[in-house]
Amino acid sequence: MVDTGGVTRSGREGRALETAQRERHRVAAWRLGAALTAGFGLLSVAVALVVTWIVSPGATGSGLMLGLAAVPLILAALAWRRSNRHRAERDESLDLAWSTAAREIIEQHDRELTASDLARIMHLPEDEAERLLARLDVEDVVRSRVTDAGEIVYSTGAPAARLRVEGEDHDATAEAEADLEDRGVDASATGRSLPSRDS
Repeated sequence: MVDTGGVTRSGREGRALETAQRERHRVAAWRLGAALTAGFGLLSVAVALVVTWIVSPGATGSGLMLGLAAVPLILAALAWRRSNRHRAERDESLDLAWSTAAREIIEQHDRELTASDLARIMHLPEDEAERLLARLDVEDVVRSRVTDAGEIVYSTGAPAARLRVEGEDHDATAEAEADLEDRGVDASATGRSLPSRDS
């Protein structure tokens, strides 16, 4: 559950949630099928063992009977493996939905958020919010920094990028002025001004 107060949702996570729901049903169906098939297979093996003990059809006959009885067990194992693939797809879709919602929340806040802030808004345990933000940071969806108080805060990174560009322009202007001073040239005497951030 996500607290949407003050946040305009785009609904982009809807498709991911629909996929997760569909995969959840598939996981349940494949696991039910695997359980039923495995039960039938175990019963078949038990019957084959009893018949082999009573009739004594020989090594070839016993092997063939047990092999046929074990076929349902093999099918059950394949069905369980298929359910695990659907479970992985379900988890991936859920992660995408949570990531999309978290990104929209961070984008629409005019301040940087901590993991505890996001946990409160999205009604998540704080450790899960931390893992979610760490994944978004690794994927370069959000940016993180450590405050003077030692807290890790997250944002979409636009303000930081703007400050970095402005800082680079300021450094370039300072380097140009220093170069003119080293050459003994007065910047005001050159008949034109040095580049500035506004130019």
